[in-house]
Amino acid sequence: MRLEPCLNGVPSLQLTMPKSIGLGLGPEFQGMMGLGFGTPQVSPITLAIALADNSTNLQPTFIKSIFAQNKTTPNVVSILLSRTDDLEATANSSFTIGEYLAGYEQVQTQPHLPLFIPENGLARWSVIMEGYSVNGKLGPLHSASPNVTNGTAIAVIDTGATLVQVPAEVSSTIYSPISDAFFSETLGQWVVPCTAEPSNVTFHFG
Repeated sequence: MRLEPCLNGVPSLQLTMPKSIGLGLGPEFQGMMGLGFGTPQVSPITLAIALADNSTNLQPTFIKSIFAQNKTTPNVVSILLSRTDDLEATANSSFTIGEYLAGYEQVQTQPHLPLFIPENGLARWSVIMEGYSVNGKLGPLHSASPNVTNGTAIAVIDTGATLVQVPAEVSSTIYSPISDAFFSETLGQWVVPCTAEPSNVTFHFG
């Protein structure tokens, strides 16, 4: 994958893809463009591409190619996802490269959160979470990683996950205060009445 200048300085995107990468996404999917790191061990997707090409020397990622094309472009991306109510077909969301969303310009003056990649861990968008609170009360937090300070944990920032994966003690702290909520051993998850008042959860970073 690479960007090449074209007429009027507008870059063009040239994609090179193997014939089959075995993602199991179905015939309606013709490819995938993500914001992950460009190493085979990052995800099953990059590993499948490397195996299909019979090479661990992957081409620069989409986002890395854009930043390399124009050295003056700020190395930032912004993603704003909105929620929809039942039966709503569309939602307003935004994705920018090299600029901040209108109304969120002050983000650039905030302290930066460094990536935290555990020893022998995968290179992902992971940072240290300092704690969390439920309805104004700090919740218990323990990490299985030996390189993490007690009372903190490693959090992976991901916009594509359907479910939030947290330790059992964290999910219990979040859902147990909700009236008539219970943990189903059969489903392996919490069941919450649709009309229940949700917990107010705050995650602390930095």
